[in-house]
Amino acid sequence: VESTWTGPGGAVLSSDGRVSISGGNDSTSPYMSVLMFSELYPGDNGTYYCSVAVRPTDSPQITTQSMVVKDFDLNVMRPPLPIGIVEDQTPANAGVEYQLVCEVEAVEGLVYTPQLEWNNAHGDLTSVDGVTIGSQESIGNTTRLSLTFNPLNTSHGGSYTCTYTWSSGYMNYSEASTHMLSVGIPPPSISISVDGLGMPLYQGTARNLTCSHIVDPSVD
Repeated sequence: VESTWTGPGGAVLSSDGRVSISGGNDSTSPYMSVLMFSELYPGDNGTYYCSVAVRPTDSPQITTQSMVVKDFDLNVMRPPLPIGIVEDQTPANAGVEYQLVCEVEAVEGLVYTPQLEWNNAHGDLTSVDGVTIGSQESIGNTTRLSLTFNPLNTSHGGSYTCTYTWSSGYMNYSEASTHMLSVGIPPPSISISVDGLGMPLYQGTARNLTCSHIVDPSVD
């Protein structure tokens, strides 16, 4: 049994070794010839043909053979890479630790991992006080990158954008998701005191009531 693969342009093997063939000349059933793509490119689109020829091996004088050709249409699509931003469950109030997590859900089998990046309206976040960008991590098919505010400050309010870049062969893709962070102002701590605490408030005496309030230092 001999099998041969041909593609849209004739030969299927690539010069970079990205496409290879395993098997094709077997003496035992079931017979298999595997056309292997280490990474699919859009240029791989088209119809592929597997030709299988069968001739008896114990009768060399017989030159006739039986041949069957089967075709397969290959349609390479850009993989869906949905991106989203997950908010912290803690209310976004000034003075607390708060986190945004950017997530990209990839399809199984991708050769390259999307690369994530955080920015805001002013650009780079690496030099912003109280803001830390975590290390990118992949859990299963999900790639994550965290953005932590500790403590959250009213000056941190604004628009934050997470962008992924994904490269496949000679093509690059990117997509972004934006989150508007509204920082809540915690209520001030208020107390009222009277001078001469514990003394009766007699008519005709001079007394003072003092209202003291403490504002969270994270409020600019």
